[in-house]
Amino acid sequence: MRIRKVAIYARVSTEHEAQLSALENQVQYYDDLIDRHPDWVLYRRYIDEGITGTSINWYNAESFSNPIPPSVVL
Repeated sequence: MRIRKVAIYARVSTEHEAQLSALENQVQYYDDLIDRHPDWVLYRRYIDEGITGTSINWYNAESFSNPIPPSVVL
């Protein structure tokens, strides 16, 4: 079995309560999807809470200068 590093990107356009709930649902969806694939390992989570439309909350990421390789995008 070949192990694949995967990353998730979840975003919403506003910080309203309903949107943040949708963001949680997106993250949960991808976490569940990764759990169903034993050969997938979470590499990074990219979360954009839509607070300013330009800010990204990087979970487990060093900086924008170390972007995710296209081959690991879900």
